[in-house]
Amino acid sequence: MRSSAKQEELVRAFKALLKEEKFSSQGEIVLALQDQGFENINQSKVSRMLTKFGAVRTRNAKMEMVYCLPAETGRPNNIQSVEKSGAGYRL
Repeated sequence: MRSSAKQEELVRAFKALLKEEKFSSQGEIVLALQDQGFENINQSKVSRMLTKFGAVRTRNAKMEMVYCLPAETGRPNNIQSVEKSGAGYRL
């Protein structure tokens, strides 16, 4: 499999795992990815991916601290923030 295809597969698997909202440590994410066949994954790579995709630790429905991804709405840019603030400014 091409490197870029393998990378895309890793990203999909990573995001799918975080959507489950059950992983409380980076080590648990590493083990889950290794179980899916990603043998060269380690904690530092998971840490970089968490940062890259803006993952945060929050409480799930069971009140457990888990990693999750932010909503898919994206980060507002400054213009969107000003327009939504109701300040009446238009840049």
